Amino acid sequence: MSEFHIAFELNAKRSVKSVSEVTLMELLRNTQRQALGELDGHYGGDSWCSEIEPFASIEGPSANFILKVGEQPSEDQVAMIDRVAKVFERHWDALIAQLP
Repeated sequence: MSEFHIAFELNAKRSVKSVSEVTLMELLRNTQRQALGELDGHYGGDSWCSEIEPFASIEGPSANFILKVGEQPSEDQVAMIDRVAKVFERHWDALIAQLP
C-alpha cells in the first residue's frame, strides 16, 4: 500500500481571541480522538493512518495536522484528502462552538 501525507489547518470561525494552553490541548486531543474514531469507522480500522502530528496556537485558536496515510482502494487521494480534512474540521468547529 502506497502512503502519502495530508496536511491541513483548522481555525476558529467565530471570534475567539485566544484560549489557555490547557483548553488548546483539550481541543487538539478531543478533535483528534473524535475525528480519528469517525474515520476509523469509515475505513474499517485504524491502519489507514500510520502517523499524526498536531501543531497548534492559542491565538485564534488554530491547529495544523499532518497525517501519514495509506491509499485506500475505496477512494483516490483527492477524495481521501477532502474527507479527512472535512471530518477534522467538523469536529474542531463543534468543539470551538462549545467554548465560552
